[in-house]
Amino acid sequence: MTYLRRIFTILLGLPLAFLVLATSYSVFMRYWMEDPILWMEETSGLAMIWVVMIGAMCAERDDENLSIAFICDMMSEKVRFYTSIAISLISIGMLLYIAYLGLNLADKVAFKLTSVLKLSWYWIDIAVPLGMVGTAIFVAVNMIKTIRNHKAEDHMGGVA
Repeated sequence: MTYLRRIFTILLGLPLAFLVLATSYSVFMRYWMEDPILWMEETSGLAMIWVVMIGAMCAERDDENLSIAFICDMMSEKVRFYTSIAISLISIGMLLYIAYLGLNLADKVAFKLTSVLKLSWYWIDIAVPLGMVGTAIFVAVNMIKTIRNHKAEDHMGGVA
């Protein structure tokens, strides 16, 4: 496992582990001890958004995002290649636009504080632009790999 891959896996695992442990503890406190934890809703929301955004980056990193294989299977190799590049470029554009909107939102709500822990909403909302930029980077990396593989196949096909 590469160093970068390990970092993202750890970054995904930490909030996920916190979410599972804190939720289990909260359920125990609420239903068995009859003493609910006030900060649980805020921290679980914070952890959940980070899990989703880092998870999206990891899914794109591993090329595990959803696809509609039967449509791709009906295409010729050439059409499949150009469609893949077009979809990647459109995805990068949309991800970066969502990141821009998310950054604007995070900046606008930075002064607002959560009701129990008094955390800035910035730390909740900044997950979206960071997740979108990270995912866009992995889409670009995968697109470059696709282009390189296509060129290598064309080169080998011409030699043989």
